[in-house]
Amino acid sequence: MFKKLKEKWKDIPNSDGRYAISNKGRIRSYLRCVHGRFVLCKRPQRFLKLSKDKNGYLHSGLWLKGKHTMVKVHRMVAIVFIGKPRDNEVVCHKNNNKSDNSVSNLEWGTMYHNLVTGECPSLFKHGEENPAANLSNETVINIRNLAKTGKYIHREIADSLKLSRRNVSRIIQRKRWAHI
Repeated sequence: MFKKLKEKWKDIPNSDGRYAISNKGRIRSYLRCVHGRFVLCKRPQRFLKLSKDKNGYLHSGLWLKGKHTMVKVHRMVAIVFIGKPRDNEVVCHKNNNKSDNSVSNLEWGTMYHNLVTGECPSLFKHGEENPAANLSNETVINIRNLAKTGKYIHREIADSLKLSRRNVSRIIQRKRWAHI
């Protein structure tokens, strides 16, 4: 049913051939010789341990250009397998799972696109769909109908519903809840 993704490896840029990353989001170091204090030591090929940062993204420490650098795995997979980003592009996880760094789950997009489809879709939900909403669609319609009759001023409507006058005015002027 599901096509299994075959693991492909490519060298990580600026790693001087020390590391490779797979299209599944795994990082490995190559077999290499290191000058120890008195002898020449061989470092075996191994998979690097991935850790989560404070935002839940996987990262690993690599030696790039002679400096130890923390590299975000999703960003490195996207750079190596998808290509370099254009200006102001970020990596978006299609399934919103920050631990799934396979190339089929990643795409370049804008920060706005990432917020709308990814981490914070509730920020862009309107009306009752927004978890932060204090009013229902029916209440908003009632506020507008009361204002249309001309019998009530904004302050009276606001007092009866225990809302601020400013909020009622914005609803009536369609600066808030404009989609209804």
